Amino acid sequence: MTKYIKKYWAILTSIILLVVTIYSINYATDLSKDYKNFKHQYINEKQNYVFLGDSITNYYDLDEYYDYKYIVNSGVGGDQTTDILKQMKERVYDYNPTKVILLIGINDMASGRSNDKILRNIESIVLKIKKNRPYAKIYVESVYPLSKKPDSHPYREIGNKKIQSLNKNIKDMCIKHNLTYINVYDSLTDEKGYLKDKYTEDGLHLNGLGYHKVTKVLNKYVNERIYNN
Repeated sequence: MTKYIKKYWAILTSIILLVVTIYSINYATDLSKDYKNFKHQYINEKQNYVFLGDSITNYYDLDEYYDYKYIVNSGVGGDQTTDILKQMKERVYDYNPTKVILLIGINDMASGRSNDKILRNIESIVLKIKKNRPYAKIYVESVYPLSKKPDSHPYREIGNKKIQSLNKNIKDMCIKHNLTYINVYDSLTDEKGYLKDKYTEDGLHLNGLGYHKVTKVLNKYVNERIYNN
């Protein structure tokens, strides 16, 4: 009799464990689905932002400064306007942004591309975003200044006057297309119009203090409420 009771309990225990296992798997799956649905809703319905650009964006520790936001760092070192134009889907559209903050152009200058061509490419970038994500708010930053002596030779040949000229054109383009232009340039310069030494190590890229200053300028726009239809 004892032998049958033990066998019965063994079978019953196995059944209970099987039921618990199946329930646990289903529950975990449901949680996974709920999480995916939440992420899907979050990306589509909440404010989420894409910072798009080159190494200056790539090195920007967005999580440190905007940890309360859903923010994507879509900056790639060495990028030019042409690189972004080739990668719009994976760099912008796939994130379904409600805000795009664009900073691009300095590497184009270093490569010898004219300001007119750079401006046309920037305009193409923003118009593609407007077409594919019509409810996204687009912000275009001014190209940042250079210090007196950038370490890298191609950048030493640019000069801040050329950057200022491009920034003026970018601002006019933003007005034309009802975009928001953000003048970060003036917040980073010294009394002679160069990138302040305390904001950079190599004359081109920003250090922590430089990004802290940029964040002070951008906070107004990152926190700006937008209303989509």
